[in-house]
Amino acid sequence: LAADHQTGGEDAVRAPKRHKATVALTAADVAPDTGAPIVCLSDGRAFAYHLQLRSWLCIGDPTAYAGSEFAPRPPLAHGGGVGRVAFTPTVATPLGRIQETGWHQRSLSARKDTATGGDGAVSAEKRRLVTLDHLEHQVMAAAAIGSSEDVTRFVELLARHLARDGDRQRVEFWMRSLLGPALIKGECPQSADPLQWTPMLAGVPKRRLLARALPILASNRGLQGVVTEYSDVLSKLL
Repeated sequence: LAADHQTGGEDAVRAPKRHKATVALTAADVAPDTGAPIVCLSDGRAFAYHLQLRSWLCIGDPTAYAGSEFAPRPPLAHGGGVGRVAFTPTVATPLGRIQETGWHQRSLSARKDTATGGDGAVSAEKRRLVTLDHLEHQVMAAAAIGSSEDVTRFVELLARHLARDGDRQRVEFWMRSLLGPALIKGECPQSADPLQWTPMLAGVPKRRLLARALPILASNRGLQGVVTEYSDVLSKLL
């Protein structure tokens, strides 16, 4: 055995093979409002470092939320293929620019896979649920980089989709999250823990976001009763 080790025989202990990295760092920046480091990878994902949690949060992934109404779209095709053309961000906001930068890093084959994933294969119900999940993720991703512009935009978009779908359970969760500690009819005052609730989201008062969302939610008649309750409480707090 000793001889084998020295001569490289079949029983020799060999060094583990080194595998070539399949994902590379393609861009790095710092969020201007929070100072959080941001990195984009060659597979299209983007991460922001949460200074309080001391962990990396995924703030963009072009392969996630397939079927969402807000999923990234590939560049225009030329001659049946995906062309190397400029991919103008849908919305030129801090979060939008980061996520579209990551999308640019995707290889052509990956783009084709995503593009041919087939939105038509997604049922209307799945699209509805995935879109809501995606919008919720966008709100939290915007908060992670401290983008007040993106937070405001996605909270309003989320409110529009919740109003359209009439998802009362989800509506109450978000209204409660934005309202914070307060006594709502039929609820305990501890329903929102004052020790865990913070009044701001990316520098925007949560109750101001709620004030903007309530008229949107009230457009659904089935939600008007619960929306009125929160409106009455909010009016006493502002």
